[in-house]
Amino acid sequence: MKATTLALIRLWVVLCVCLSCACTMHAQELTEDAGIIELETTSGSVYYGFIRGQSDEALEFETREGIRMQIPLAQVQSMRPAGNNEASTDTTDEDVMAGEKEKEEPQLPRRERPANGLLVLPTSYAPRAGEVQIGLYELSYIAGKVGIADMAEVFAGSYVAFWNEGQLAHLGVKITPWETEEAAVAFGGMVGQLFFWNPSTPSYHTLLFAMGTINTGHGWVTASYTTLAGEPASSGWLTLALDIPVSDNVRFLGEHWIPTYGASSSILLGTRFQTGILQIDLGMCGSLDKGDLFDNVFPWLGIAMVL
Repeated sequence: MKATTLALIRLWVVLCVCLSCACTMHAQELTEDAGIIELETTSGSVYYGFIRGQSDEALEFETREGIRMQIPLAQVQSMRPAGNNEASTDTTDEDVMAGEKEKEEPQLPRRERPANGLLVLPTSYAPRAGEVQIGLYELSYIAGKVGIADMAEVFAGSYVAFWNEGQLAHLGVKITPWETEEAAVAFGGMVGQLFFWNPSTPSYHTLLFAMGTINTGHGWVTASYTTLAGEPASSGWLTLALDIPVSDNVRFLGEHWIPTYGASSSILLGTRFQTGILQIDLGMCGSLDKGDLFDNVFPWLGIAMVL
C-alpha cells in the first residue's frame, strides 16, 4: 500500500513538472507572437520578427525563422506591430540576402575619406568595386579608371587626338593588398607612350610603382616611387602628395615630383570642387630649377565624373 502511494506521488510530481514546462513554453510563444513587429528598411526590404538589442548605430533584429541581423539605424525606415496575417509571412532567401547587404555600413562623407585620386597620382586606397571615373585634363587628355573587388583599379588615358601616331597614352593597374582607416599600401605598373611631340619616333616605356598613404587625422599624405622597368631602380622619381579636405565639396591637393637622376623637380597645387558626381580641379604646375621658385608655370584644369 505504501509502495503504491509513493508511486502515485512520484507520477503526480512528474506530471506537474511537465505541465509547468509546457505552460511556460506556450506562454513564451504567445508573448513572442504578440510582440512581432514589421520592420521596413530604406531600400524597401520588409522583415517580421523581434528586436533583440540596440546600440547607438545599429539595431539587432531576429526574424521569426531565427535569423539574426545587424541593421544600421540610418537604414530603418519604419517599425510597427505586425497584423496576424502579416506576422505569418515567411522570410524568403531573397530577404535574407538583402538583410546581409543591409549589414554594410553606409559610406562616410567625402571629407572623412581620402580622395578618389589626386591631381595626377592615385592614392594607395582602392576605389569601390564598380566605381568608374572619367575625366578630361588640360582640355586635351582623356583618362578613366574602374574599381575592381574593392582592392584594385584599372586605369587608362590618351591624348584626345588618339588617331595620331606618337600620341601620349598610358594603360595600367594598381593593386591595394592592405588597407585600413589609418593607412594603405599599393603597387602596380603601367605601359606608357610618353612622347607625342615627335610622331616619327614614338617611345614606349613600362613603369613600376609602389606607394603608401597615411591618415594624419586632418588629411592624407601619400608617398610613391616610380621607376622604369629594365633600368636601375635609382633612375626614377619620388612623389610626395597631400590631400586636405575642407568640406564635402572642397579639398586642397598637392604633388611634388622629385626625379632621382638629377632633373628639376616639379610642384602641382590645386583645389578640387565636387558636387554629386561632378568634380573640377583648378590649379597650377611649375618646375623648380636652379633656385627659381617657379619656372614655366602653367595652369592645371581637370573635369571628371565619378559614377
